[in-house]
Amino acid sequence: GGGEEGEDGKRTGMINGDIVDTSEVVQLENGCACCSASGELLDGVMKLLAAAAARDETYDRIVIEMSGVAEPKNVRKTFFEAKFQKHPVFEFCDLQNMVTVIDSGNFVSLYETDDDLYDRQDLSERDEAKAASATFSDRKVVDLLTEQVEVADFLVLNKQDLVSEKDNAKLRAIVQTLNPQAEVVTCEFGKAPLEVVLGSTRETWVANNDDEDDFRAVSKALKSMSKDTACTDADCKDESHGHSHKAHSHGGAKEEACEEPGCTDESHAHSHATAKVEDCSEPGCTDESHAHSHSKASDECQDEACTDPSHSHGGSHAHSHEQTPEEKWGIASFVYSRRRPFHPGRLRDFIMKMPVSANSDKENSKGKEWSIPEGRPKGDASPLDSIIRSKGFVWLSNFHRVALYWSHAGQFFDLKEFGMYWAATPLNYWPGNPVEQASIVEDFGPEGYKYGDRRQEIVMIGVGMDRAAIEEMLDECLLTDKEIKLYDNEADDSKTDRVKIDHSQNPPKAVPL
Repeated sequence: GGGEEGEDGKRTGMINGDIVDTSEVVQLENGCACCSASGELLDGVMKLLAAAAARDETYDRIVIEMSGVAEPKNVRKTFFEAKFQKHPVFEFCDLQNMVTVIDSGNFVSLYETDDDLYDRQDLSERDEAKAASATFSDRKVVDLLTEQVEVADFLVLNKQDLVSEKDNAKLRAIVQTLNPQAEVVTCEFGKAPLEVVLGSTRETWVANNDDEDDFRAVSKALKSMSKDTACTDADCKDESHGHSHKAHSHGGAKEEACEEPGCTDESHAHSHATAKVEDCSEPGCTDESHAHSHSKASDECQDEACTDPSHSHGGSHAHSHEQTPEEKWGIASFVYSRRRPFHPGRLRDFIMKMPVSANSDKENSKGKEWSIPEGRPKGDASPLDSIIRSKGFVWLSNFHRVALYWSHAGQFFDLKEFGMYWAATPLNYWPGNPVEQASIVEDFGPEGYKYGDRRQEIVMIGVGMDRAAIEEMLDECLLTDKEIKLYDNEADDSKTDRVKIDHSQNPPKAVPL
């Protein structure tokens, strides 16, 4: 209820577009609060604060309930700009927690659709549908859906009673991979634990981020979660990349076994065979090339979900290993990182091979149906068909001053200007916060790298992805050594950079050029 005490003893004020005004529930009359009614949103907050002050009371929290077509980035931007302009509301409260409620039964079908919001006015209620069709008519449902998942501190998987345990586990794995920073909560009939979604404390909140912060957080999280973060570019001399030892050989004309004890490089030949094959006794070993005995009654695998044909099933031995989303569903992620620009023509060819709807005119489009894959593409299918989400920063050779932002979800794809590179931005226009400056400095290349923070950094999320094949296709889009010389000549002539990194300081600092 509006301002009644909840079970946790806290008083909550409510802003909602569907409930008649009361003293403690404010209705927004003029459209979506994340766009046309953004000013009214802040006025509504002030109205609640004034009502509480008149009773000599204070709220512990104010909940702003948005519509199904709300854009969380714009809500965040509204509060950020108002705070910058010293709006009086921030003397009493601040935007903190952002929660997205997900329809568990319909999420996958919505993700797979190619519909515009205009086509799906059923996602809005009453007058909100008109606002959505007028404001977001050219935006894809999957694009908005992805934003709502990724810009959230808590993801509430509602309507759990409508999905099977298997489908729910897969859904949870997908949304957790899309937003590894969020806490996932499950519920039925919207009965989420308020002490969690409204009362928890966190080190960071998405409300304090901007778009660049969002990406940095996800990129960092996925890199730390990745089993193999090594750069596989044989010619890469970037010391900031991890380099696997695929570039060197462990064999002669006849490939010999790699004898490095800790080596996990699948491209190396690892021999574990002697005249008599012996069992590998390493408890945590998952290398399928090793001999693992399950012949004894005490060694039989009892894991009902186990699909490893090398295991004997039916005895008393059970595996306690908890499968990761990648092991169970094939859902994985990696970050493509390079510090060389793309050739625009070759990158365009790459994009045209992706399973995206390149034509917004539905009457003339191919109408190819797409669905979240169940496993690695087979036969003649492209390795790109396995990607369900990709996003990040792109460096094109014909955009020296401006970074581009790559956003792909389902059948939606967009590549647009994001903003000037920090290297090309005068230092007095940088954020004044030392923590933010330090994060920017980390995006610059290592000492001796002359291109500032220009880089390729694209998060790839998919099912059954062939990382090596996808990276190879992207590497083919990079400028050749001959092309990079021409690029250097044009870049040197333009003299666009205004900042460099002084590596003699500890930690390194940005200084004017």
